[in-house]
Amino acid sequence: MQPTASNYFRWIYPAALLIAAIAIAVAVFAGAIAVRDLALPLVSIFGTFFGATFAFRLNEEKEARKVREARREALNRASFVLIRQANAIHQMTQDFERFPSPFEKAFNLPALKPPPYNDLIHNLSDLEFLLESPTPGLLMEIAIEQERFHQALDSMRIRNEFYVGEVQPALEKLALNGKQVTVVEAASLLGERLFGGAMNGAEIAWQHISSCNVTIPTVHEALLRQAKALYPGHKFITYERAT
Repeated sequence: MQPTASNYFRWIYPAALLIAAIAIAVAVFAGAIAVRDLALPLVSIFGTFFGATFAFRLNEEKEARKVREARREALNRASFVLIRQANAIHQMTQDFERFPSPFEKAFNLPALKPPPYNDLIHNLSDLEFLLESPTPGLLMEIAIEQERFHQALDSMRIRNEFYVGEVQPALEKLALNGKQVTVVEAASLLGERLFGGAMNGAEIAWQHISSCNVTIPTVHEALLRQAKALYPGHKFITYERAT
């Protein structure tokens, strides 16, 4: 650990007091100073010493309190972001689960465009103190979930754009909208690119979304455990996901 200004100043006054005490003791022993002449100067010295020490300790505690408050706020912000991410993913999961088979997910799931969620970004620099916590890997887990969340959004966007831009016009052209067809018939009528693109796009989006639906709440629970361990007695944002 690198020495800090606080560590230096912590020992300045005790060291100075010790040096002064030794100097005075030597002077008294040598007869250069009478003991009765030391009373007033010693009172002044000790008063200055304790006053400076008290002011330093007060300022040090004030700064430490600011750091603790900033870290608690950072943990609460991270919790809030994870909650919103989990809720957004859960809504998309429910949309997909309405269509059980891969074929239904590809061709019956509407192209529901989710919000961009551009504000759901963690300020990882504010959470760097977690590297010194009992669970230093938690910071990496939060960063991974952030990337996973936005990757899920991108996969959904790509699927929707392909579905709206190419699959739906082809279905309309072939008069297949609302018509019951088998998987084999759809593949034959649409061709490999459109049929395969629709199937793959929906499957990739579903894989990302269903994965996030599990991992984001798991990381949020880990964050809450660590937050409560670091700051017992303080409240942190929680939620119960609707089923």
